[in-house]
Amino acid sequence: MSKKFLYGLSLMAEGVGFCFDETYFHFPDLESSGDELRFEGLMFGVFDEEVIVSEADGYNLARLACNKYLQLHPEDTSKVNELLTKLPG
Repeated sequence: MSKKFLYGLSLMAEGVGFCFDETYFHFPDLESSGDELRFEGLMFGVFDEEVIVSEADGYNLARLACNKYLQLHPEDTSKVNELLTKLPG
């Protein structure tokens, strides 16, 4: 799980969405031909449930998740901090 968390965080920092084991994160695609990816903010989802939050709230949630992750994996502090510097805000 720890490798997936770090990989997902690195993708988020690069502006790329991801999906792992029915859990996903998407940036909006305002040029998409489908309505499902045209939204404002950031989309988080698990299975068939999803929530769209503002960018500020989404990045704050990511930071909270990192804090929790580091409680479980303090050995990854430098990598997480490096990736967090790449997130907006």
